[in-house]
Amino acid sequence: MNAFFHPACFRCAHCSESLEHVAFFEHEGKAYCHLDYHELFSTRCFHCRTPIVDERYITINDPDLVGAGGKGKSAGGDGDGDEREKGGVRNYHEMHFFCANCGDPFLDPNAAGSVAGADTMANLVIDDDGRVQHGGKAFVVHKGYPYCEGCHNRLHKPRCRRCKQPILTDEIINALGHKWHPDCFVCESCQRPFESPSVFVSKGKAYDEHCYKILLRQSL
Repeated sequence: MNAFFHPACFRCAHCSESLEHVAFFEHEGKAYCHLDYHELFSTRCFHCRTPIVDERYITINDPDLVGAGGKGKSAGGDGDGDEREKGGVRNYHEMHFFCANCGDPFLDPNAAGSVAGADTMANLVIDDDGRVQHGGKAFVVHKGYPYCEGCHNRLHKPRCRRCKQPILTDEIINALGHKWHPDCFVCESCQRPFESPSVFVSKGKAYDEHCYKILLRQSL
Protein backbone atom coordinates (compact mmCIF):
# COMPACT_ATOMS: atom_id res chain seq x y z
CA MET A 1 0.00 0.00 0.00
CA ASN A 2 1.32 3.38 -0.97
CA ALA A 3 0.32 5.06 2.28
CA PHE A 4 1.63 5.79 5.76
CA PHE A 5 -0.01 4.90 9.08
CA HIS A 6 0.64 5.29 12.76
CA PRO A 7 1.13 1.73 14.06
CA ALA A 8 -2.00 2.06 16.17
CA CYS A 9 -3.98 3.30 13.16
CA PHE A 10 -3.06 0.45 10.83
CA ARG A 11 -6.12 -1.74 11.24
CA CYS A 12 -8.33 -4.08 9.24
CA ALA A 13 -10.89 -2.09 7.27
CA HIS A 14 -13.60 -4.57 8.26
CA CYS A 15 -13.03 -5.75 11.84
CA SER A 16 -10.56 -3.06 13.01
CA GLU A 17 -8.03 -5.64 14.22
CA SER A 18 -4.53 -4.22 14.50
CA LEU A 19 -2.37 -5.20 11.54
CA GLU A 20 0.90 -3.92 12.96
CA HIS A 21 2.44 -7.36 13.51
CA VAL A 22 0.30 -9.65 11.33
CA ALA A 23 -0.01 -10.45 7.66
CA PHE A 24 -2.54 -8.38 5.77
CA PHE A 25 -4.09 -8.21 2.32
CA GLU A 26 -4.92 -5.17 0.24
CA HIS A 27 -8.14 -4.74 -1.71
CA GLU A 28 -9.07 -1.53 -3.54
CA GLY A 29 -6.65 0.48 -1.47
CA LYS A 30 -7.78 -0.87 1.90
CA ALA A 31 -6.01 -3.28 4.22
CA TYR A 32 -7.71 -6.39 5.59
CA CYS A 33 -6.74 -9.11 8.01
CA HIS A 34 -6.31 -12.61 6.64
CA LEU A 35 -9.71 -13.88 7.78
CA ASP A 36 -11.77 -10.94 6.59
CA TYR A 37 -10.04 -10.67 3.24
CA HIS A 38 -10.77 -14.27 2.33
CA GLU A 39 -14.28 -14.16 3.79
CA LEU A 40 -15.16 -11.03 1.82
CA PHE A 41 -13.28 -11.39 -1.45
CA SER A 42 -11.89 -14.87 -2.05
CA THR A 43 -13.46 -17.39 -4.40
CA ARG A 44 -15.71 -19.82 -2.55
CA CYS A 45 -15.92 -23.57 -2.91
CA PHE A 46 -19.28 -24.58 -4.38
CA HIS A 47 -19.37 -27.70 -2.21
CA CYS A 48 -18.55 -26.36 1.26
CA ARG A 49 -19.26 -22.65 0.61
CA THR A 50 -16.09 -21.61 2.44
CA PRO A 51 -13.37 -19.38 0.96
CA ILE A 52 -10.65 -21.02 -1.12
CA VAL A 53 -7.33 -19.80 0.24
CA ASP A 54 -5.11 -22.14 -1.80
CA GLU A 55 -3.50 -20.95 -5.01
CA ARG A 56 -4.79 -24.04 -6.78
CA TYR A 57 -8.41 -24.98 -7.11
CA ILE A 58 -10.74 -26.55 -9.62
CA THR A 59 -12.95 -24.42 -11.84
CA ILE A 60 -15.64 -25.74 -14.16
CA ASN A 61 -17.88 -23.76 -16.48
CA ASP A 62 -21.04 -25.51 -17.65
CA PRO A 63 -22.85 -24.02 -20.69
CA ASP A 64 -26.13 -25.48 -19.40
CA LEU A 65 -26.09 -23.02 -16.50
CA VAL A 66 -27.56 -19.56 -16.94
CA GLY A 67 -25.07 -17.12 -18.39
CA ALA A 68 -22.42 -19.75 -19.11
CA GLY A 69 -20.07 -18.56 -21.78
CA GLY A 70 -17.84 -21.56 -22.42
CA LYS A 71 -17.04 -25.17 -21.69
CA GLY A 72 -14.33 -24.84 -19.12
CA LYS A 73 -11.49 -23.00 -17.46
CA SER A 74 -8.21 -23.94 -15.94
CA ALA A 75 -7.85 -24.23 -12.21
CA GLY A 76 -6.28 -21.43 -10.25
CA GLY A 77 -6.37 -17.72 -10.89
CA ASP A 78 -7.45 -14.59 -9.12
CA GLY A 79 -9.88 -15.21 -6.31
CA ASP A 80 -11.55 -11.83 -5.87
CA GLY A 81 -15.29 -12.10 -5.36
CA ASP A 82 -17.67 -14.98 -4.85
CA GLU A 83 -17.58 -16.65 -8.25
CA ARG A 84 -19.29 -19.88 -7.35
CA GLU A 85 -22.12 -19.43 -9.86
CA LYS A 86 -21.27 -16.35 -11.91
CA GLY A 87 -21.57 -17.01 -15.62
CA GLY A 88 -22.04 -20.73 -15.08
CA VAL A 89 -18.72 -20.99 -13.20
CA ARG A 90 -18.32 -23.17 -10.12
CA ASN A 91 -15.13 -23.51 -8.09
CA TYR A 92 -14.00 -26.29 -5.77
CA HIS A 93 -11.27 -27.08 -3.30
CA GLU A 94 -9.25 -29.87 -4.89
CA MET A 95 -10.39 -32.40 -2.29
CA HIS A 96 -14.01 -31.28 -2.56
CA PHE A 97 -14.12 -32.12 -6.25
CA PHE A 98 -15.82 -35.51 -6.47
CA CYS A 99 -18.70 -37.28 -8.18
CA ALA A 100 -22.02 -35.66 -7.27
CA ASN A 101 -23.61 -39.11 -7.02
CA CYS A 102 -21.17 -41.68 -5.63
CA GLY A 103 -18.70 -39.28 -3.98
CA ASP A 104 -15.58 -40.82 -5.53
CA PRO A 105 -12.85 -38.16 -5.86
CA PHE A 106 -11.54 -37.26 -9.29
CA LEU A 107 -8.09 -36.40 -7.92
CA ASP A 108 -5.88 -38.89 -6.16
CA PRO A 109 -5.59 -37.54 -2.58
CA ASN A 110 -1.87 -38.32 -2.68
CA ALA A 111 -1.44 -36.37 -5.91
CA ALA A 112 -3.54 -33.31 -5.09
CA GLY A 113 -1.49 -30.16 -5.38
CA SER A 114 0.89 -31.72 -7.90
CA VAL A 115 -1.31 -32.62 -10.86
CA ALA A 116 0.56 -30.22 -13.10
CA GLY A 117 3.98 -30.92 -11.67
CA ALA A 118 5.76 -27.91 -10.24
CA ASP A 119 3.30 -25.56 -11.88
CA THR A 120 0.71 -23.99 -9.58
CA MET A 121 -2.00 -24.33 -12.21
CA ALA A 122 -3.87 -27.62 -12.65
CA ASN A 123 -5.25 -27.52 -16.16
CA LEU A 124 -8.59 -29.03 -17.07
CA VAL A 125 -8.65 -30.37 -20.62
CA ILE A 126 -12.18 -30.36 -22.00
CA ASP A 127 -13.07 -31.93 -25.33
CA ASP A 128 -16.05 -31.22 -27.59
CA ASP A 129 -18.22 -33.72 -25.73
CA GLY A 130 -17.74 -31.99 -22.38
CA ARG A 131 -15.57 -34.79 -21.01
CA VAL A 132 -12.75 -33.56 -18.85
CA GLN A 133 -9.48 -35.11 -17.78
CA HIS A 134 -6.92 -33.40 -15.58
CA GLY A 135 -4.48 -36.04 -14.46
CA GLY A 136 -7.11 -37.89 -12.43
CA LYS A 137 -10.32 -39.71 -13.27
CA ALA A 138 -12.38 -38.52 -16.21
CA PHE A 139 -15.63 -36.79 -15.36
CA VAL A 140 -18.63 -35.33 -17.14
CA VAL A 141 -20.37 -32.09 -16.20
CA HIS A 142 -24.16 -32.41 -16.19
CA LYS A 143 -26.31 -29.40 -15.22
CA GLY A 144 -23.39 -27.86 -13.36
CA TYR A 145 -22.41 -30.94 -11.35
CA PRO A 146 -19.50 -33.30 -12.07
CA TYR A 147 -20.15 -37.03 -12.35
CA CYS A 148 -17.83 -39.96 -12.89
CA GLU A 149 -18.47 -41.66 -16.21
CA GLY A 150 -20.12 -44.68 -14.60
CA CYS A 151 -22.67 -42.60 -12.69
CA HIS A 152 -23.23 -40.28 -15.65
CA ASN A 153 -23.98 -43.19 -17.95
CA ARG A 154 -26.28 -44.84 -15.43
CA LEU A 155 -28.19 -41.70 -14.46
CA HIS A 156 -28.32 -39.55 -17.57
CA LYS A 157 -27.94 -41.66 -20.70
CA PRO A 158 -31.07 -42.95 -22.47
CA ARG A 159 -31.79 -46.64 -21.98
CA CYS A 160 -32.45 -49.17 -24.68
CA ARG A 161 -36.03 -50.47 -24.75
CA ARG A 162 -34.89 -54.04 -25.31
CA CYS A 163 -31.79 -54.63 -23.16
CA LYS A 164 -32.47 -51.82 -20.63
CA GLN A 165 -28.80 -50.78 -20.74
CA PRO A 166 -27.59 -47.20 -21.27
CA ILE A 167 -26.97 -46.16 -24.86
CA LEU A 168 -23.43 -44.77 -24.78
CA THR A 169 -22.96 -43.76 -28.42
CA ASP A 170 -24.74 -41.38 -30.77
CA GLU A 171 -26.07 -44.34 -32.73
CA ILE A 172 -29.62 -44.42 -31.42
CA ILE A 173 -32.72 -45.76 -33.14
CA ASN A 174 -35.91 -43.94 -32.23
CA ALA A 175 -38.84 -46.22 -32.99
CA LEU A 176 -42.18 -47.20 -31.49
CA GLY A 177 -41.88 -44.35 -29.01
CA HIS A 178 -38.67 -45.70 -27.50
CA LYS A 179 -34.89 -45.65 -27.98
CA TRP A 180 -32.88 -48.69 -29.02
CA HIS A 181 -29.32 -49.83 -29.58
CA PRO A 182 -29.00 -50.53 -33.32
CA ASP A 183 -28.23 -54.19 -32.54
CA CYS A 184 -31.27 -54.46 -30.29
CA PHE A 185 -33.82 -53.19 -32.77
CA VAL A 186 -34.63 -56.43 -34.58
CA CYS A 187 -37.67 -58.23 -35.94
CA GLU A 188 -39.82 -59.51 -33.10
CA SER A 189 -40.30 -62.85 -34.85
CA CYS A 190 -37.01 -63.85 -36.46
CA GLN A 191 -34.75 -61.67 -34.27
CA ARG A 192 -32.77 -60.50 -37.28
CA PRO A 193 -31.84 -56.89 -38.06
CA PHE A 194 -34.04 -55.07 -40.52
CA GLU A 195 -32.56 -55.16 -44.00
CA SER A 196 -34.77 -52.38 -45.34
CA PRO A 197 -36.05 -49.13 -43.87
CA SER A 198 -39.58 -50.52 -43.94
CA VAL A 199 -40.77 -51.77 -40.58
CA PHE A 200 -44.20 -53.25 -39.99
CA VAL A 201 -45.84 -52.80 -36.61
CA SER A 202 -48.40 -55.02 -34.95
CA LYS A 203 -49.53 -54.60 -31.34
CA GLY A 204 -46.58 -52.33 -30.60
CA LYS A 205 -43.98 -54.77 -31.94
CA ALA A 206 -41.79 -54.43 -35.04
CA TYR A 207 -41.57 -57.02 -37.80
CA ASP A 208 -39.79 -57.23 -41.11
CA GLU A 209 -41.91 -57.67 -44.24
CA HIS A 210 -41.49 -61.44 -44.46
CA CYS A 211 -42.43 -62.13 -40.85
CA TYR A 212 -45.26 -59.62 -40.95
CA LYS A 213 -46.87 -61.44 -43.90
CA ILE A 214 -46.63 -64.71 -41.99
CA LEU A 215 -48.24 -63.00 -39.00
CA LEU A 216 -51.10 -61.76 -41.17
CA ARG A 217 -51.73 -65.23 -42.64
CA GLN A 218 -51.78 -66.73 -39.17
CA SER A 219 -54.34 -64.19 -38.02
CA LEU A 220 -56.81 -65.06 -40.80
